[in-house]
Amino acid sequence: MWFGESPGGLWRAIFAGFAVAVAFTPNPSSATELRIAIIPIVDYAGLWICEEKGFCKDADIELKLQTLGGGAAIIAAMKGGSLDLGGVGIVPALRAKAQGLDLKFVALASAESAQQVGGPQDIVLVRDPKIKTGKNLEGKTVGVNELRGVGQTWVSAWVAASGGDVSKVQFEEYPVPNLVAALSQGRVDAVQVSEPFRSEGLKQGMTVIPFSEQLQSSVAVAGIVTTTSFLTEHSDLLRKFVDAFAKSQKYAAAHPDDVRKILVKYTKLGDNAATVSLATYPASFIPSDIDFWKNSLNKYGGVKVDFGFGDIVWAQANVGR
Repeated sequence: MWFGESPGGLWRAIFAGFAVAVAFTPNPSSATELRIAIIPIVDYAGLWICEEKGFCKDADIELKLQTLGGGAAIIAAMKGGSLDLGGVGIVPALRAKAQGLDLKFVALASAESAQQVGGPQDIVLVRDPKIKTGKNLEGKTVGVNELRGVGQTWVSAWVAASGGDVSKVQFEEYPVPNLVAALSQGRVDAVQVSEPFRSEGLKQGMTVIPFSEQLQSSVAVAGIVTTTSFLTEHSDLLRKFVDAFAKSQKYAAAHPDDVRKILVKYTKLGDNAATVSLATYPASFIPSDIDFWKNSLNKYGGVKVDFGFGDIVWAQANVGR
């Protein structure tokens, strides 16, 4: 999980994304085809499994999977009509909706929890073993992939939950592939980074501070989002997709070895796929999945999120308690 967009960067990327959108299939979807773009990371293994294991085929759905570099460009392509669905982080979707884009999640793709296979990916990677809690980051500099994005928001919430003063933590922005190098070279004291870069840092002798239940037992990371206009026009097709994807998510949760094999095929993890920390693959939402990020963004993310769970999650999505 490493996608988030800074407030100004979100709109710049969205407008730029309309130019990207023309590169995709310009024709409307067929009755059984869904055009979807994602970032090729562990969070979206459920989509590849839906195709590989036949769950989508059984539902008479063909996923036209494409890749893009970030949530804002994916959202822009949906708004431009070149995509039907997008795999995006909870944070960029909430930011986009708060800024006037009418989006809804139809499914949850990934979450972080203390119980996931291979151990949790977050909160941060450090060199100094004395940094063990969020409070220990007071007076320190943390590298994140986007200022005021998901990484900074997550770390800020964790610092506060552990009794620290967020105002005493400095954040610096680096491209995701450069975060571990920034830590190794001493430019920052910690980085919020996901796989495969987390594993690379561990190979260099760095230490990962594990997922903290000071926040909550599980934190939603990414989901499948679409526009409300597409929902209105294709609700039956999307209900079939929701059901098929739920089966895929349950399979992913129960078969981590198969997930790793699929990651080798669809990502650039290579041999690292055998050891990386996998995400948790939920089959349904719970209200706290949105509440955590809503509250954290309002406190630390520089954005006003004044809408609720039902405003961002489709009424026919799978929702648990």
